[in-house]
Amino acid sequence: MDRHRHGVPSIAPALATLVLALGAPLRAGGQAIPGAGAAPLAWATCQEGQVQVMILGTFHFAQSGDIDVLEAGRQRELDEVLRALEAFRPDRIAVEFPRVRAGELQERYDAYLATSTEPDSPNEIYQIGFRLGERLGHAQVHAVDVPMNLWHDSIQVFDDTYPASRESLRARWPARFEPGAAADSHASLTDILVELNEDDPPGNSEMYGGFLPLVEADLYAGALKLRPWYDRNLRIVQNLFRIADPADDRILLVIGAGHLRVLKQMMEMTPQLCPVSALDYLGGP
Repeated sequence: MDRHRHGVPSIAPALATLVLALGAPLRAGGQAIPGAGAAPLAWATCQEGQVQVMILGTFHFAQSGDIDVLEAGRQRELDEVLRALEAFRPDRIAVEFPRVRAGELQERYDAYLATSTEPDSPNEIYQIGFRLGERLGHAQVHAVDVPMNLWHDSIQVFDDTYPASRESLRARWPARFEPGAAADSHASLTDILVELNEDDPPGNSEMYGGFLPLVEADLYAGALKLRPWYDRNLRIVQNLFRIADPADDRILLVIGAGHLRVLKQMMEMTPQLCPVSALDYLGGP
């Protein structure tokens, strides 16, 4: 079996994971938040001595439905994406895979390099991370994610104490994972990725605008819900330092688009790092 056909995911949920980070911005009560939505991101100029980190916000290929990246035409589009990313010439490629399982990821990558077929997975880790790593002659693709439970005990206390707010909270949260609001199935993969990387995913507005207004009594349910999200992203940034070599100039981070703004902010406040927009290479505005 062709190695690229064997390991590629259907891309439709591409934006469905985008819906994991996207979705309609809502008030605590469920109404739309005025002024919430996509906002263009501004990127600073990197300074000498900083490690450039391209944050490629993507959708999770394995959760796609309407877009099949295994289809021949989509494979050609994916090849165009890889050629564009190759021009960045990253010294390291980091992917959204648990760091505690880095050995497992390395075994899969070694097998990919040694055989004519990919592991049986449609994940963007293989379709972008592994394939680009092979093209660039990298011996390793790095796991930097730290999955965390985003449902704090205080949320359950909040649910039990305030059932009306509980219904509002629980009714909205799963909706962000629905694949229905995915991308235009006729758009190219490059266009989809450009859209994901040019603006702030609306789902971020939903998270903050939906959770932080939950202020009943002395419970900080909304803040506690968001705290692990920041903790996770801080640890991802710290893991970039774990994998970096003193001689490295550029790192490519392939990660869900919902992480884009918060990771960009954290890197901007870390003087050793300089976040770089994928649009500079994908051809976006």
